Amino acid sequence: MYAIESNMFEHMSYFQLRLSTMKVIDAPDLLIINSELPSDTFNFVCRAKFQESDVDSRIKSAIAPSASPKGIACLFPIATTAYGMVDKSQFATR
Repeated sequence: MYAIESNMFEHMSYFQLRLSTMKVIDAPDLLIINSELPSDTFNFVCRAKFQESDVDSRIKSAIAPSASPKGIACLFPIATTAYGMVDKSQFATR
């Protein structure tokens, strides 16, 4: 991972890591930052490195908190990273 990505993820999760009412799930292939606030400003799904065989189920589970009755919005950034170009079509709703 590039240093700029690490810095961005640290910045995005700063408050959520320090407040007990907010959640950060830091897995090797996924980073979920959930403030429990109904705003995409503080809720992110990042660093997704899913296997092609389970990409659909992993996306559904990653965004499940935003499907709650609270309707929490989240950003799921898709970008060119150190891991190569991401095919955006694999994230389309089917």
